[in-house]
Amino acid sequence: MTGFLLLVVVGTSIWVFVDARNLGVRRGLIQSGFADMGPGSWLAGCLLIWILVFPLYLVYRPRYIDALRRGESGIRPMNQPDGPVESPPPPPLVSPDGRWVWNGTQWVPNHSGPSASI
Repeated sequence: MTGFLLLVVVGTSIWVFVDARNLGVRRGLIQSGFADMGPGSWLAGCLLIWILVFPLYLVYRPRYIDALRRGESGIRPMNQPDGPVESPPPPPLVSPDGRWVWNGTQWVPNHSGPSASI
């Protein structure tokens, strides 16, 4: 019986860690005191005092999901950019010396402009 309980505690603790990491749970995501932890802290808490921390995670899990969906905190979910992704500015159409023109894929000699003398 003890082996079964140990298996349940370790198995659910690992599930809490993996679930929290996949959700993007971070400290500071919800301003809720003790329950405001990252995945590693949830794992350690579950392993040490499972009878309190595992049910607490189950209670706070929907709050983490809501906070991530609304984007209320300054912490962003994993694998999402901070804001809109901007493309770099286009290169200049004519080189500074006037000898080359950008045709969209490469620089080609500028035959229409003034001849450059060095």
